[in-house]
Parts: sequence; C-alpha cells; structure tokens
Amino acid sequence: MAITAAEAFRDYETDGVPSSGSHKIKKSDMRNWGAWVEGIISAFTSTGGLVYVLKSTMDGDLTPAINSMAWVIGDPTVANNGVYKKLGASGTGSWLRVSDLPFSFIIASDAGAGTANAIQATTSLPVSASALVWMNIFEANTASPVTVSFNGGSALTIKTNSGNDVTAGGLTAGMIVMGIVSGSTFRLVSDQASAAVLAACESAAAAALAAANAGFVFDTESEFAAGNIPAQLQFVQTAGYYAPGDGGAHRKVRSTAVDVFAKQSADGSWWAPDYKQRLSVEAFGASSKTLAELVAMAGVGAAAWAAANTVAVQTAVNFRNAFGGGFLDANGQFYALSGMGVQIKDGVHILCAGNDEWEPVYNNPKVHQGTNWLLYGTGTKHLQFPGITSGEHGGGWRADPDAPGTYYKKWTAYNSDATGTTPATLKSFSAGFWSKDSCNNGLYNCRIIPWNGTNGIEGYDSGNSLGDDWSFGWAAINGDELRRENIQTVGYFREMGYIVATTISTNSRMEKCRFIDLTSQGRAASGFFAPDRWATVGANGPDWFEIKASSEQYFDPAGGTPFRMSDNINRTYTSITVSGSNLRFNGVSPAPGSAFHVRHTGRGWAGTVIRNIRNYPLFHHSGNAIETYGLQKAAAHQVSGFPMRGLVFDGKNKIHCSGRTGEQALMQYWDAQDTHFTGIMQLEGGKWAFATDVSSAVAYCSAPVGETRNIRFVDSEGFDDLRTAGHLDQTWFPRNAFDPALQMSPRNVLTGDLDIKSYRINKKTRLFDDQHNLFMDCREIIATTAGFSFVTVTSQTCTFTYNQMGKKVFFRLVLTWSGLDNTDTSPISVRLPVDAAATALFCATINDRKSTGINLTGADNPYVDIATVNYLGISVSNTTQLNYTSLTAAGELHIAGFYFVD
Repeated sequence: MAITAAEAFRDYETDGVPSSGSHKIKKSDMRNWGAWVEGIISAFTSTGGLVYVLKSTMDGDLTPAINSMAWVIGDPTVANNGVYKKLGASGTGSWLRVSDLPFSFIIASDAGAGTANAIQATTSLPVSASALVWMNIFEANTASPVTVSFNGGSALTIKTNSGNDVTAGGLTAGMIVMGIVSGSTFRLVSDQASAAVLAACESAAAAALAAANAGFVFDTESEFAAGNIPAQLQFVQTAGYYAPGDGGAHRKVRSTAVDVFAKQSADGSWWAPDYKQRLSVEAFGASSKTLAELVAMAGVGAAAWAAANTVAVQTAVNFRNAFGGGFLDANGQFYALSGMGVQIKDGVHILCAGNDEWEPVYNNPKVHQGTNWLLYGTGTKHLQFPGITSGEHGGGWRADPDAPGTYYKKWTAYNSDATGTTPATLKSFSAGFWSKDSCNNGLYNCRIIPWNGTNGIEGYDSGNSLGDDWSFGWAAINGDELRRENIQTVGYFREMGYIVATTISTNSRMEKCRFIDLTSQGRAASGFFAPDRWATVGANGPDWFEIKASSEQYFDPAGGTPFRMSDNINRTYTSITVSGSNLRFNGVSPAPGSAFHVRHTGRGWAGTVIRNIRNYPLFHHSGNAIETYGLQKAAAHQVSGFPMRGLVFDGKNKIHCSGRTGEQALMQYWDAQDTHFTGIMQLEGGKWAFATDVSSAVAYCSAPVGETRNIRFVDSEGFDDLRTAGHLDQTWFPRNAFDPALQMSPRNVLTGDLDIKSYRINKKTRLFDDQHNLFMDCREIIATTAGFSFVTVTSQTCTFTYNQMGKKVFFRLVLTWSGLDNTDTSPISVRLPVDAAATALFCATINDRKSTGINLTGADNPYVDIATVNYLGISVSNTTQLNYTSLTAAGELHIAGFYFVD
C-alpha cells in the first residue's frame, strides 16, 4: 500500500517528540510513493489524455473526438485549471470542466514578498480545494488573524486545525505548515507553534483560576496596581483600599487611558470602578478612624489625613456626577476634611451612618456614634454671596432694646468699605460641604464640627476657643431639589451652622428643596437668604433715580450690575454718581417711572420645606458671650431677602437662646414673605423676635424697604410668653401675621373665655362676618397735638381709644396738657379723628371730667367739625366751642361716649 504525504513528510520521529533536522525517509517508502504517482500519470496518458497550459488554448482546439479528456494545468486564472471533457464530435462542440486536477499535494513558497501577517506565496501548480498545500513560513507573525494569498489570488484567513485564528507568534520563521483551501480560509492540517499554544494554555488556565476566584481579587489598591491581569478578564476586585476590610472594596472594569478615573495595572491595561455598583468614599482613597484611633492619634499627621480625605471624597463625588449621579456611602466614625471642603454636585447623595447626643443647652457629654466630619485647619475661604448685605438703611439693623445705640445686624456677605461710587468688596467664606448652582443632591445622617483641641473633639467640653476657623458646616447656593437630612452642624462656627442662599446671579433660585431634622449651632444657627431690595429715595427723574448710599452697596459704577425695579422690568444704567448722601443711577433704561425699589434679576425662593430644625446660637460651654470672640451678635435664626417667599416650616421647630452666654435674639426676619409654620414653633430663652416692615416701627432706618408679611403659625410655643413679657411689642412688626395659638389660646376651651389680642399696640384688631363686612374694629390711637386749640400751652397730647361694634363706636379720650396760661379764656376745640365723621350720628355726651379746676359752661354735646372733615368735636354747639375757666397749668380732660356710623 502506498504511503501518504503526511507519513512521508511527518514532523516527528516518534509521535509527540519533535525531530531535530530533516526526517530520513526509507527508500522503500519513497519508491512506493513514486510508483503511485507514476501510475496516475500513466493511466492518464494511456487513455489519450491531452494537456494544455491555458484554457484558451484548449478552447481553440476542437479536433479531439467526443468524450476526450484534457487537463489545463497552468492557466493564471486558478478556476480555469482542472480536468475537462470534450462535448460534440471532432471539429465541433466545447469543453466542460468536470473536476479539479488530481494532485495530492502542491508545494508553495513563502519568499517574504508579503508581510508577516499577510503572506504572499507562489506555487508551480494551481491551488485548488482538493489538493493539500505544503508551505514554508518566511517570518513569524506578530498579530492575529493572519492571511495568505496564492499566486496573487484572494487573501485567505489562516485557521488552525481547531478552527481558531492563529495567535500572535503562532507561526514561526522556518516553520513548515500544510493545509487546504476551504472557501475564504486556509485551514491548517498541522497547528501553530507549540510556544504560542503553551502561552494560550497558560492564559486559559489563568482565566479559569480567576473565574474560580470570582475574578482577580487583590488585597489592596497598591497590589492591584502591581498586578499582571490576563487579557481574558474583564473585571477584577479589591478587598480594600489600604488594607482588606477597610471599606474600600470595589469592582473594577476595563477602561481606557482617556478615562480620568481609570488606573493602570502593571501589565499596562486600564481599569476604572464600575459605576453600577454601590460605592463608598473609601473606594477612592478616603479613610476614617474610630474614636480610640482618633484620640491615640493626638493630632499627629492630621493635616495630611484631612488633605488626602478631601481629595478622595471630592473624586468620589466627581465620579458619581460623571455617570449621572448616585449614592456614596461614608460609614466611618471620623473623617477629617480641610482646604476647600467638598463640593456636592448634581445627582450625588452622600449617605452616612447617623449621629448621636449633642445638646448645647445642657452641656451634656458629647456622644460620637455615627459619622463625624471634622473640619481641620482654617478652611479655604472661597465662597461668596453677591447681593446679600446687612440692610443698614433698609431695615436689616434692629436696635437692641437692652443696649440703646447697639444693633442686631442681619448677616452680610460684604465688607463695609464702599466709598463714593466704589462698591464694597465681597467677603469670602469656608464650608465643610457646599453646593453651588446645583440640582438634586443630598447629604444625610452625619455630624459636622470644626476640629477642636488636640485630638479634634476634646475642646467641646473644656477649653476656651472656637476651634478651627470655619464659616459654615455646610452651604447651599442657588439650587433646586436639594436634600439635607439628619445633620448636626454643631460646635463653634464663626458665621452659622449652615446657610442656604440665592445670589444676584440671573440663575439664582432655591426651589423644591427639603431640609429635614437639622440641628445647628454657631454665631447664628441658620440663615435663609436672598439678595436685598433697595428703596428709591425721593422722586425719580426721567432716566435716573437715587438710593441711599451705604458702606455695603455693591452696584457697578459703570453700569454692569443687572437689576429690576418694583414693576419687575429688567433695566440697565450707564453710570452711578454721588448725589449728596445718595447714589444716583444715570441713563436708566427703560425709564424708572414711579418704581419705588431696586432688586436683583434672579428667581429667588419658592416651595422649600424645612422640617424639625433645632437652632442654637453660640452657646459656648465657657459661658463667654459672642462678643468675647470678636463676633457681632446676631439672631439665632435669620430669614431675609427678595423674593423670599413660600418657606414652609413644619414639624417641631425649636429656637433656643440662653442666659448662659448672653444671647437674646431668637429670630430676625426682614423682607420675608409667606413664611408658614405649620408645626410647632418652639421659642425658648432669650427675648427678642425681630420682624421688620416699612412702617414707623423701623423709623430709625433712613430708607426702609420691604416688609415681613403673611407669617402664619399653626402653633407657637413661647410666642405668647414673649408677648406677655412685652418683648414682641418692642421688636415684632410683621405687616400681617396669623397665629391661632396666640389669638385663640386653649383657655377658650377650658374656661369658655375667648381672648383676642393684637400683636402690638397701635395696631387694629378687626373681625368680619361671613360676608366680609366689618362688625368689630378695635384700635388705640395716640393723637398728636395738632387739632387742639389751646392757645397758650407748653405741650398737649391726646389718647383716643375706640371699639366699634357693627355701626356703634364706643370711644374714650384722655387729653393732657402742661404749661397752660390759666388766665386765657379762649375756647377749647377738641377734635377726635373718626371714620366717616361727616355722616356720623353722635349720641354721646361728655360724662367724665377729672381735670383739676375745670369749669365747662353750656351744654356738652358732640358736633361735627365742618371745617375739617373726619373729626369729631366737643362743644356747646356747632359754632360755639367749649369755654373754660379756672383751669390749672397742668391737667387732663377725660371724655367718654359713643356715636353711630351711618
């Protein structure tokens, strides 16, 4: 039996053992194989077979008889080569291809004409699918897949015996391969180099090992960076960042060098955290300490720890923000931050582990369970709040009733350094966490405190410092859909525990936010602000108006500050000049008309809910007052600005001052509208609750503007105490307010009594029926000396009190005087201001004379003073006024009566 080519030219002396050099073929085998080849050729020629080099030559020769056989063996078109059959008689017909040439194998030569990965080979016989091709390899391939073309034909992809692409290095220089043409591929009968097979096996084994171990799991981030990761793996795991179990465990997936969050492993591949997994700040390099670790640290290395944490937490926030937002866990007990703190960006929500006991009032021991953020160092002051001033002339300064000449000043974002037309400079502030021009972000379940004492926390029950100089625990500037929940911003912040504000930016807004379960402490505990309004002073000109100059004015003298006026129309101006004690805006367009105030162009506030807040001022454990630390005294809770509207405080809200450190101001509201307390508003300690409007209540302001109006309290523990003590009478002047707890106390249920009280004196108390008709109007009016005709008198005043029940008015008048010349016998003209006096029906007489030495002659009947409408006079007749004799130099006249209003 003839041997096959594979047996004659095999690669191994012994199966499985590579040979060294050419295989030595037995001569008997060679003779048998040669005889087999000669037999085929003899059989072909003995039957009269014809051989043509070109198919065109064969087609031109039709002399052979029918069914004659011919071979085409050298045509450059490979498909033309083959075995043909003659159709038709001699001299006619055509040739039909019936099969490939019956060669068992064809030798191909790779002389390097192509490339290592695109081989060009030549053969002396045409290549067909029925022949085995024997080919040398000129140079090793460097990539995969590899192609080969024979005799300039189409490129065929080289496949291994198992049907896979040849791996890089799988074909080595000098190697002999055999294969067959199969469609668009060249399928090897032999396989690729054993070294490449071994590498592939090792890679597959590594992949199998990794799969059994749920991916490569590295103990730490540094071990990952030093690792060589098989190409087959698409993800790896870490058990921690600095050490296994430190909270930094996470999954990484393959990425690219352009990914700013990607890191490189030792094999050169790039990996980034999988954004779909739950992530902690530790996964980005943050680290926390337990209470024991913090105390043992004693501040050594705290600066480096805080700086590294700040970078790591900010990177974590940036990562979540880059993929559309998500949650970040921070479950350690103590983290330190420094520098600029952490900016919470759109869509990012930081979830912490909670907080524990911290009650400033009782100075209880502090409990540090949960998550505590320690603000280390002085903090980089980089936050600014354009447009928010102390409102010196407009109503933001409130006189301290306990210390005449001193003021509680609304919080300001400016230095008091404006001169002439040069605006004031903005102050800069620091915050542990801050959000600016953002939507939909959150911070939950933590405590934020400035570093205090050696280890960061010991100074809160001892010592006499304010801790590190941080302005706020957290700040939010211009945002929608913000969430801050269960946060204690406590300790001794120099400004406030937290601040929420809009600015003069045209994008300013604070809408649909939720601030829930917040405890705060600082110079002021909390502040909710919008930019101020400025009142125009005097009449406006055709293209100018004036405002009162202030040391905190912020308007660009060259006209660069956008603004609106009271008609809500945006305007521009060309310049500002000084006009006496005012600032004049020139080139105003559109014309200011009768507009009476100036404000910013932003959207302001709406739809924000604050629930269950506890506010405390400084409350330093040492008992030292705010002024001891060089700080301006302030109300614990402040709300101010325009348009500041629609704040809703629900739940249990508490504002607490204490005599321990001397704070007395609980609340300060200026220009805040539609603030509703739908839960209990608990006021404890202190005295003063300030609310400002544009009435004479703020006459000390030279350019009052804005009003605190439509404040509504569903319940208000403590307000009645302030009213009873007379504190509200001195400081609380909202334009209008409603407080059923104050107006209709529980006593009307318990005793049947109904008490209705005005918030303060000199204001009306009115009741209307269901048709909105007035049926009761109670007021007390202090009249001036105008309207009384004592001729020779040093001073005279009149107190006029009346109560209206329907159309019937009961009145009482007390007229006092001093310095009267009792020799003067001129008649008395007592005129009382009344409503609609011209149509009044008077049915009263003077029935009370308590003045010493008074002697009134004639009938004492009221009359209508025709000369001055809306005045009620007391005299003998319409034309004869009351005469007096024997009056003392000082005395008083009491008159009581009633009249009907038609």
